[in-house]
Amino acid sequence: MNANEQAYLIWTTLPVSQWKQAIEALPERKVICGVTWQYRLAVRERLATGWRLRNTAVIWQGLDARLLISATADGLQAVSESYER
Repeated sequence: MNANEQAYLIWTTLPVSQWKQAIEALPERKVICGVTWQYRLAVRERLATGWRLRNTAVIWQGLDARLLISATADGLQAVSESYER
């Protein structure tokens, strides 16, 4: 399972109060396609960025968790973070 899928699973199945425990239970690193990734950190960043974006600009309203987490992974957080100011 990649970081996007894991973040989506946590987002949709656990209350926010349990996210920290779920993240800590993940392996720190994971080999995917022969590359070692900072897996726990990647999942944490996707959840944190998705959480920050959930109530930002109008373009984000109505997106489900899967699209929001995918958007953060695609680097769109820089665009939407500017709307928070």
